[in-house]
Amino acid sequence: MNTAFFHFVDRCQGQADGFVATSPLARWRLGAVLMAQHAGNFVTIRKSPADGGAYEFGGLHALPGGMVRTGDWPGEEEAAAPALVEASLRARVLKEASLTSAAIPAISFCGLGPVVSSYSVKGQARFTLIAPYACPLEERASLQADDHSVDECAWVSCAAIPWDRFAPANRVIVAHRLWAILADCERESARPHVARSVAQCTRWATLMGLPAVPRPWDGPEPIEAWRNAWEAVG
Repeated sequence: MNTAFFHFVDRCQGQADGFVATSPLARWRLGAVLMAQHAGNFVTIRKSPADGGAYEFGGLHALPGGMVRTGDWPGEEEAAAPALVEASLRARVLKEASLTSAAIPAISFCGLGPVVSSYSVKGQARFTLIAPYACPLEERASLQADDHSVDECAWVSCAAIPWDRFAPANRVIVAHRLWAILADCERESARPHVARSVAQCTRWATLMGLPAVPRPWDGPEPIEAWRNAWEAVG
């Protein structure tokens, strides 16, 4: 259990803009993605190319999920942050890939460290701190997108991952999650793409005062330090 992450989530709360952070002054907002796996495959989505290039990662693959929104909480009372994160993630996964609560009865934080994404929407820079969750699926569910921001959702084989077509932060998460089970040839094809995304995410993390993101092959000590870096998030 990653206690650093759970301590971090307990410090989060809904903000006036409808998103989640530890403080209104935080430069970031919290996001969550789901690694849904079945028999050597996992679910991906492809973000729709936005008109006029308004979203720079349009056309790239990602894990289903997105920003944690306070409006995704079904109750009238204010939700505790851990419950809100799960409710919002489930709402996004349902819209982006049609994965129902019955298909994913239990999801859990997958133990990685903080991954920062930065992107521009209509010329405005935004930072997202991504919390990765995971869920093993008992069956290979049929996938269908019901969200204008997604133009494809599909199963991807762990033996044939299109590393060059993933958004940077999602590429880092997928690599850390799967590195131990990848074949040597798959690791070799992944290394340059993953290393480039790690460097990019590290630059964004540095702007937030967070430690560097390790590469999956960097060894246990830097990876363990990264997993505990949730405590440093302000």
